[in-house]
Amino acid sequence: MIRDIRPEERELFLALCHDFYHSPAVSHPVPDQNFERTFALAIEGSPYVRVLMLLAGETPAGFAILSLTHSNEAGGLTVLIEDLMVKPEFRGHGLGSEFFRFLEESYPHAARFRLEVMEENAGAIRLYERQGFVPITYRQMIKERPAPEEK
Repeated sequence: MIRDIRPEERELFLALCHDFYHSPAVSHPVPDQNFERTFALAIEGSPYVRVLMLLAGETPAGFAILSLTHSNEAGGLTVLIEDLMVKPEFRGHGLGSEFFRFLEESYPHAARFRLEVMEENAGAIRLYERQGFVPITYRQMIKERPAPEEK
């Protein structure tokens, strides 16, 4: 089952994010306070972020963070799968495929779904390719800025 995160799942979400951002699935750790901000925005109902819990029965099995934006290039809504994490003990049981079915059903008018993946994450790449994702040739660049309260 996949559903929106609930306020009482704060500590679980923070722990899952911490584990994810200290794993080989990402290129660098992220400060834990970022997870707090994301959780708060999701609980407040921000139109730009959605946090989903992935469940195996009643057991938390992972999470996903979606960022929603308009893309001129794509011609409409772009759903960025910011993070997708399935706990190791639940991998290979169809939860990733279930997540992508949920995504397609939840955003039937999305012009594009986009995600990032580390080259070394062969299992995730296989899942994404099975779902129809293809590599893009854009070079991604970022400019980091401190959060407003950190200035």
